[in-house]
Amino acid sequence: FYQIDPSPDERIDATGAGDAFASAMISKIILECSELKVQGFVPGRDLISEGLKWGIIVSGSVVGEVGANSGLLTLEEIVARAGKLVKLEARVYT
Repeated sequence: FYQIDPSPDERIDATGAGDAFASAMISKIILECSELKVQGFVPGRDLISEGLKWGIIVSGSVVGEVGANSGLLTLEEIVARAGKLVKLEARVYT
């Protein structure tokens, strides 16, 4: 099991937040997999943790806007925000 703290972003409208979270998390894993050019890739804990962070970043941006896709971010925006994170840690429970 993994646990990650919620986004500190102001919540205005939660429409689309779950979709944004899931798509951002999976995007991180797919990008890593495509860079490795490996079939049958199984993501490790570090990659899952990074994917969770991407999910929190994008869903946090989405809840700060009205509508499901107003707060969606580009890849460059996600990477920039991830680099500015002071504390966003995923904890693993086995």
